[in-house]
Amino acid sequence: MKIAFPFQKDMVANHFCKAGDFCCWDLDDSQNHIAFTNPSTNDDCAGHQLIVERLVDFGVSTVLVRQIGQRMLSRLLDKSISVWQLKGPLAAQDLAQYQQHWEQVATALTEVSQGRESVKFAQKHSCSDGCGAKQTCAEHEHHHGCGHCHCSHH
Repeated sequence: MKIAFPFQKDMVANHFCKAGDFCCWDLDDSQNHIAFTNPSTNDDCAGHQLIVERLVDFGVSTVLVRQIGQRMLSRLLDKSISVWQLKGPLAAQDLAQYQQHWEQVATALTEVSQGRESVKFAQKHSCSDGCGAKQTCAEHEHHHGCGHCHCSHH
């Protein structure tokens, strides 16, 4: 079984996409592991996609997280990677002992709604109704540069 987790100072990091580094371990072969620096330092979509690609390339089947956003959770679930949210802080060295019993220290995340909503994403994809109030606009895509629409359906 190959697992991955974001880490910082020998602990599973608090937030998946904001971690400095990632570690991928093959729990069946302790010599087979890799670590890589987070390619998504600017909170950008391309960097987030690179994280997923690296996990898939290593053959990761399970990801352990403390916090994860809905969009990244969706990307992982779409790749059939199981995601487990730890119930509290956990040292990286202690992960191997739970490999068959993640439920002892974590909760399975199986629905995108179980991830955290991205405030930044919501702000980027909001609409202005003309009076300055912002509302979510799911009825169409924004094709203009400012990120706000002044559409008539509000």
